[in-house]
Amino acid sequence: MALAGAKMATPGRVAPRRATVFRVPEELLARLDQLAVEAPTSGWAIRTADLLRNLTDPTEMSSAQGSVHSGAGSQASFGSRNTNSRTLVIDSERSARLLETLEECITDASEVAEKLAEGSLRTDVLRAQYALRRRVDLWTIAHRMQGTRGQRHSASSLNAPSPKQRLAKCLVDVAALHGGTPEGKAWNNYLMIERLEYLASETQFVSESEQSQIIADVLARIERAGQQEPQRRYVEQGAIDALEQELKHWLAEPVDLPQLLAQIESYESKPQATTARSLANNYRSLSWSADPDSQELGRRVDRHYRNANLRIALSSKLANRFLPKPKTVQQDIYDTILGADVQGVSNTSTQLSLTLIPRQGALRFSLNARGVVDSDTASSAGPATFHSEGTTWFQASKQFTLSPSGLIQSSPAVASADGVSDLLAVETDYDAIPLVRQIVRRIAISQHDKSHDMALEEVADKVLNTARERLDDEAEEGLNRIKNKVDQRVLTPTRNLDLSPEVIELRTTSKRVIARLRLAGENQLAAHTPRPRAPSDSYLSVQLHQSAVNNVMEQLKLDGRSFKLPELYRTVLGRFRGVEDLETIEVPEDLPRNASVTLAAENAMRVDFSDGKVHITLAIDRLRLRRSRYGPFLVHAIYRPEISGVHATLVREGVVQIETDKPLKAGSQIVLRGIVGKVFSRNRPLRIVTEKMANDPRLDGLCVNQFVLDDGWLGIALGPQRELVRRSKEPTR
Repeated sequence: MALAGAKMATPGRVAPRRATVFRVPEELLARLDQLAVEAPTSGWAIRTADLLRNLTDPTEMSSAQGSVHSGAGSQASFGSRNTNSRTLVIDSERSARLLETLEECITDASEVAEKLAEGSLRTDVLRAQYALRRRVDLWTIAHRMQGTRGQRHSASSLNAPSPKQRLAKCLVDVAALHGGTPEGKAWNNYLMIERLEYLASETQFVSESEQSQIIADVLARIERAGQQEPQRRYVEQGAIDALEQELKHWLAEPVDLPQLLAQIESYESKPQATTARSLANNYRSLSWSADPDSQELGRRVDRHYRNANLRIALSSKLANRFLPKPKTVQQDIYDTILGADVQGVSNTSTQLSLTLIPRQGALRFSLNARGVVDSDTASSAGPATFHSEGTTWFQASKQFTLSPSGLIQSSPAVASADGVSDLLAVETDYDAIPLVRQIVRRIAISQHDKSHDMALEEVADKVLNTARERLDDEAEEGLNRIKNKVDQRVLTPTRNLDLSPEVIELRTTSKRVIARLRLAGENQLAAHTPRPRAPSDSYLSVQLHQSAVNNVMEQLKLDGRSFKLPELYRTVLGRFRGVEDLETIEVPEDLPRNASVTLAAENAMRVDFSDGKVHITLAIDRLRLRRSRYGPFLVHAIYRPEISGVHATLVREGVVQIETDKPLKAGSQIVLRGIVGKVFSRNRPLRIVTEKMANDPRLDGLCVNQFVLDDGWLGIALGPQRELVRRSKEPTR
């Protein structure tokens, strides 16, 4: 690593080269060639493809220069389609002009799409537009970096503080936060300040490996402290943030720009875990760099290749279906109202509802309780007892806000109540004395009437206090139940795989709450293609990018490991479900018990969502069955979606394919197909909607009205019963 001290001139900068190059975007050109044969899109597709080919073929630059300003509808050819020359020095004025014209093509694509009816052709245009935008966005900053490289490096070396001087300044600022207080000393120990001061010393020498380990330890401690209160508030202070950024500069390695661009095109053509790791490591070095242009390039890589790979949208209509049903609670009454003893019985009926409150950057909602209390009471005051029937209406609400960090804030419940009461009968201790009885009753009723309104107010106050307390208690109980389920089923399993979900976007509209998440480790990529758009009337929609599944697969650490087939089945299924005791997972009876496999050292298992199907690839280095050995070979299984109401499954299609470098003998083919056919059994469909959820009566009247698998995305939606959408709608970010 290029770290601190004399060896490190500019941490994290792009490695100097005499020339860097663009790479041919083969995957994008293939998309454009398909659009070129369609009359409505041919002009734009041919023009864009020719510009891209000219950008990667220096022999054709002269012909391109005269044509780069043609309009979107032009079908003129821009030079030869020969792509034998794969590279072009990118710090040229010609490249700049071509990039500017490609920016125009991005805008023109929107105009072309607007003229098309909603359908597959419009979707293909927009997907090509997104693919073009990804490249041009990165190429533009790469071109700028190459053009200003020499100026930037020479300017940065003049009067610039050294990395050790910058670190020393950060440590002074951290010390100023707390002085010599006991709390400050504790933080100094936690953040290993003495070790960092040793690194910042101009007179001390520390090996690069030791520097790297110290800095990595401190960064990990800062990250852990940021995950819990109240430590989070401390590490979010400016001085700690500046220290964290400076330490990242020290760890950042130089990035080879042409290699980065090559990795991007390789990943676009064939996303593989090994390529993703290299690209993710380069992204991290760029984002940790002290060089502004390198940081900007890192931000663009992050935006386009580490985008959210899971999106969930939940409507208030569906949320209200899952609230507790209205219930009536009967209670005995023993109370005091205006000094009078009150006994009787009450029946309280309560209905809960949830209202979404628009908020950008957070989930915000109000939990509402509306109900009525019917009472039948007898109140005694002095010699009189009053028998009454009363009705009190109440409503209460409590607001909640969930931040992207997972912090839940709530406001105290507010409530209001109003009621009526009817006097049914009066009894007195003098009812046996005829003359006195009438007088006492008149006096008692008169006093009752005078205090009636005050009594109603006191009753209403008691009802609304009870309503507030119940709403607070029930809301807290419900939230704890939800938090425990999320922690058990989502957070704990993903944390065990070093894949804690990161919130990219969280927002609330008046109709639904929307969360976009990234499920990826530090050395992994996420989504890079636009997701399918969910139906506008969906109650629940989920879009899952294949990178989320493959990132989990990679974190299972299956590469190069050997398993008995039941063990492999339990490992994969158990880790996905978050099951700690894998032995509790039931293994299918038809799965061979006597076969063992050693998986490939790289990219052992991969899932791809494309062309309306799920493609699963299993790379096996060696398979053992009794005394026979087979391998290496690839297993390809294809699954297609099946839908019935709210049931959604993936069912194996056709036969499982086996790919080998050398032709297999007939006997070996029969053995292997028999085994892999049972591993990917047609009798074991993959359930997307669980049986328990599908049979839930709260989903009555709903169905799966979208199930698409395209361009790396699985999109599924529940909504009102109507025609199923199998082709992805217009893509979006």
